[in-house]
Amino acid sequence: MELLTPGVGLIVWLIVSLLNLVLFVIAVVLLVKQRIPAVDKLLWFAIILCIPIIGSGIYLVSGYSSAKRERS
Repeated sequence: MELLTPGVGLIVWLIVSLLNLVLFVIAVVLLVKQRIPAVDKLLWFAIILCIPIIGSGIYLVSGYSSAKRERS
């Protein structure tokens, strides 16, 4: 029976992977919708892609909020 039950490590890994996917999708959708120069979008996309969870978090905290403030 032990083979059928997932370990705690597998469950944690699955949760982190799903969190990464959700943050990535949200960050990319918000990035595409923003009106910023193409070079800036490309740079942010590279950051989001190369630094998985941290890159998305950085964009959502600093990049998206600063672009939103500039529009107001």
